[in-house]
Formats: sequence, structure tokens, C-alpha cells
Amino acid sequence: MKLEPLEAYVGGDPCVSYIGIRADEHRGGYISHKPNIKAEYPFVEDSIVRADVFRILEDSVGVPEYYNWRSRSGCYFCFFQRRDEWLGLADNHPALFERAKQYEKIDPRTEKRFTWVQGETLDEVLAQREHIERAANANRAKAGASTWQNALLADDADDQACLICTL
Repeated sequence: MKLEPLEAYVGGDPCVSYIGIRADEHRGGYISHKPNIKAEYPFVEDSIVRADVFRILEDSVGVPEYYNWRSRSGCYFCFFQRRDEWLGLADNHPALFERAKQYEKIDPRTEKRFTWVQGETLDEVLAQREHIERAANANRAKAGASTWQNALLADDADDQACLICTL
């Protein structure tokens, strides 16, 4: 989605592509098959880790607001978002959340579900939060019920990113 257009735009001209992978990410990145495009990894070369990136942001342009509810940058409709990140989108950008819901489909013939969260629609994720919040409010005095974030995160152990974010 982004590599082929980049390579087409560059054509045969010499080019340096700076890749923003941090030193603590321990993953590969863009490798061009064209000899005229050279990939550089300045954060890796300068040993810049996540804390350094946030310090740089704070000292310059400020930390983007989506980090209030997201663990990484990326598309609003990233299907690798955790449930709490979808809920953060619902709370902070309800119009975008509603737009994301419109992409979800359930095949009426086969009942196959095409959803952002595996096995659940975004409406079901919202309903689950509401159920957990009601139960927490009812039991708060008894046991100090856990927050909806902790309950919803329990199933998000496979925190991963899509190929667009990992390239």
C-alpha cells in the first residue's frame, strides 16, 4: 500500500528512505529491491528508544493526543487495535468510531462475521464495557471491582501491528 507507490515515485533517481523504527523495537523494516533506494534507520543507529521518542515529542511539537488511548500511532481503523483502543476511539472520536462500525458485516447467509475485533462487533465491544461497568458499580463496595480496561485487555495478549506499521 505504501512501498510500491514510493518506489514508483522515486523511479530510478537516487533516494534515501529514513525508517522510524526505534532501537528497542527489534524488528526489521523496509528493504528496497531497487539499488537506487537506500534505507536508513536513524533511531536504531543513535540508540533511540521509546522514552527518547516521547521526550523528543514533548520538547518539540508535543505528544499526539491519540496516545491518551492508543499504544502506538497508525490508522484509526487499524484491525490490530486492542479493545480499549477501540473504546478510546469511541470516546474521543465518535464519528470515526461510527464510520468504522459501518465497515463491519455479518453475512446473512453464512453468519460469517467480518469485524474489526475478532469474533465481536464494535457494538458488542461497547456493550461488554457497559456490562462490566454496571457490574463494577454494583460490586465496588464489596471487592473494588477491576476496571473495564483490565477486563477487556485480558483477551488482547497478542499485541501486534499490521504490516504497514511494521515496515
